[in-house]
Amino acid sequence: MFHLLKIHVLITDAVCEPEDHAAWCKCLPGFDKGPSDECVSLCAGVSCGLSATCITSVEGPTCKCLDGFMGNPFPGGQCFPEVCSPTSPCQDPMVCVGGKCKERCEGQLCGIGATCDQNTNRCVCPPFYVGNPSYKCVPRKCLKLSKTITFKDSNNYKIICF
Repeated sequence: MFHLLKIHVLITDAVCEPEDHAAWCKCLPGFDKGPSDECVSLCAGVSCGLSATCITSVEGPTCKCLDGFMGNPFPGGQCFPEVCSPTSPCQDPMVCVGGKCKERCEGQLCGIGATCDQNTNRCVCPPFYVGNPSYKCVPRKCLKLSKTITFKDSNNYKIICF
């Protein structure tokens, strides 16, 4: 808290209370006492990327994309609209899913044994596996083998034939 020396000054970023015929003020969260007893934003002098703004948090000032935007809010970065359509595509590496720009495979729930293909943003069964990738992928049964063998394919998937 600090003592307000000039009563006639309008303090907008502080809470002031009278005590012993004087006003005692405390800066609101996100502000600190400046050199002239004014409250100064912790974001003063903080630069953020395009379509981003500075916000204060418990850890201090940080950058955040504006509402409706996503991307890199930090200096040198840029935030892009999160809404997309065939005529307004997402910026790489994002993909348009249900009218919103998303990271590839973000929120994609694949079935047991399936993985999300980063290029198509769809669930797929790995090589030598079959099934519905939204539910379950199982190893393809190898034909014409009389004994059990194990090997790895070019993607390092373990394949068991019997």
